[in-house]
Amino acid sequence: MTIMPQLTNRRRSERISKAIPILLSGSDSEGQQFSEQTRTLVLSRHGAGIFSTRRLAPQSVLIVRSVETNKEAAVRVVDRVAGTPEGYTYGVAFLDPSVNLWNVEFAPQPEEEAGAKSMLLECASCHEREAVSPNDVELDVYAINKSVSRYCANCGTPTSWKEVSGPIKTTPSSPDTKKDDTKKYDTKKEPAAEATSTSRQENRRKDVRAGVKFSACIRYSGSQEIVACENLSRGGFCFRSSKHYVEKSMIEVALPYSEGEQAIFFKARIVWVQELAAEKLFRCGAAYVKA
Repeated sequence: MTIMPQLTNRRRSERISKAIPILLSGSDSEGQQFSEQTRTLVLSRHGAGIFSTRRLAPQSVLIVRSVETNKEAAVRVVDRVAGTPEGYTYGVAFLDPSVNLWNVEFAPQPEEEAGAKSMLLECASCHEREAVSPNDVELDVYAINKSVSRYCANCGTPTSWKEVSGPIKTTPSSPDTKKDDTKKYDTKKEPAAEATSTSRQENRRKDVRAGVKFSACIRYSGSQEIVACENLSRGGFCFRSSKHYVEKSMIEVALPYSEGEQAIFFKARIVWVQELAAEKLFRCGAAYVKA
């Protein structure tokens, strides 16, 4: 593919051209759940360039499992960078930057290159500006598309962002617009995640929360149930359940989950619970727990 040299020549951090068989699963741009055997094209410290026959929505969250290592990780679709009659090439970034799904040792990143990544981006829709430090996948996507998809809190949806110069300026929100990005899924304020960590509560508002439409399997206190996931972020996920989970309790979860397919469970902790009385359900927020 012609995209390969472009992805590998932008060397602010190491990229490795390598085809690794992967299992890609989640929801496509039309909300249809899928599970696809495909491959990587380029590996990087923070994600990969992958091939898929599906149309994927920017900022959507998928699960990638390496067939070689049998490890899996949640990834965010940064954007599409190429298309052919056979399928599409996407840049995807790990939600957890510490993940090493490929079992590859990348060369240490020079400090001067890490500092050179700061960019001032502007939303093409509302002209909101934000100073960001993009990871290597976002840099590659920007180099190819001359723009990058990011969630805009002011627009309330993923939009196209381009680099600009000048001071940061923000577009005033209407009085009924909620600045907290957690409200793009809820009309009712979420409970605080945990009183034990003020910084974590503040960071919850900064994490990109990608809406998803797939099921998860929850194991808790000897029982198991299938729940509907609402969104995923770098640190956890939100789901609805008819059960009243206890805050701070430990659970095991497999997501996305499809009945009949082999599921891999990992540990998480319930950090907040919100009663939805009208629906006789509970909305729960859970944080990933490192093994």
